[in-house]
Amino acid sequence: DVVFSEGQMVLLSTKNLRSFAEGSRKLLPRWIGPYPVERMVGNAAVKLVLPADMNIHPTFHVSLIRPYRGTEPVANANDTPTAVEPGPETWIAGKQKEYDVERVLDYRTRRVGKHRRK
Repeated sequence: DVVFSEGQMVLLSTKNLRSFAEGSRKLLPRWIGPYPVERMVGNAAVKLVLPADMNIHPTFHVSLIRPYRGTEPVANANDTPTAVEPGPETWIAGKQKEYDVERVLDYRTRRVGKHRRK
């Protein structure tokens, strides 16, 4: 069993965070943080102190949490890489822009057929 103490700084996996960012998951950071531990919930879950703008539940399974060692570079929820032009906001849930469609220029239908056995 993994045990985290209250106030310990940890990193959070972005594995199941759907609203973390748009684009390819391959280019996203695997861990964000560090965030302080509020308390252990049972033996298998940790409640974190997260920023309010993240709009996610603060309790996570211990497999999604990793201790922060203080020397490793991490991506914070509001950081953007310096070599890349700033894109849309990192936390998109509840903040997506709305667009009005004037007209549909073209469309395509796809036929899905059964695979034939040879």
